Amino acid sequence: HDLDAAIPPLLVAHALTTRGLAFHQARQESAALADFAGAERIFASHGDAGANGLAAVKHNRGLVAIEQAKPDEALARFREAAQLKQRLLPADHPSTLVSEFMVARSVAQLGRLGEAVALQRALLPRIEAK
Repeated sequence: HDLDAAIPPLLVAHALTTRGLAFHQARQESAALADFAGAERIFASHGDAGANGLAAVKHNRGLVAIEQAKPDEALARFREAAQLKQRLLPADHPSTLVSEFMVARSVAQLGRLGEAVALQRALLPRIEAK
């Protein structure tokens, strides 16, 4: 028996995500990105069953991009995460709101302040309702 073949792929993807977060917290961004990329491939290959995990990994990759001072990359990852979460979760779900807020933050980091303010204002009623 090959032990790796016996471990369900989505479990492996969640483990990679968890380890990637630990690497990110330890400021080992290249190791974090490698684990997130592996998890993303697995989650993406499992359709709806992997969609929540995929959204989380995309959000986490956005966090790494912020640490690496790559606001364009952060914006792309947070937008992908927000779009997935909008499809999967209620509009006022905290996870959806956080990814959408990070989109606004990334837009601000790119110097597009008017757009960032508009995004944050659109979020405010949903945040206050919580």
